Amino acid sequence: MTSPFELTITNTLNSANPQRVLEGTVANAIIQAGFDLVGFNKAVGLNGEVGEIDVETSNAIIEVTTQTSRQLKPIWFKSSKHRISDLPI
Repeated sequence: MTSPFELTITNTLNSANPQRVLEGTVANAIIQAGFDLVGFNKAVGLNGEVGEIDVETSNAIIEVTTQTSRQLKPIWFKSSKHRISDLPI
């Protein structure tokens, strides 16, 4: 994995928090699939008051969750080469 987010992704993959591990797994899959990762665990708003972008490519923002209820309706963006939903996660 060669990414400016490599250390952060490695730390999340080693986390005791399953949510963080899944975020790292998704980010790693995005990189391995050849997508350009432009954001990872990025705070939005002053001191993150608006929220956080879990995984961001040049074409999509991906919300990662381990929750099974009260989720946002997913929106899938496709590139001409791959569909985000087809990544091996």
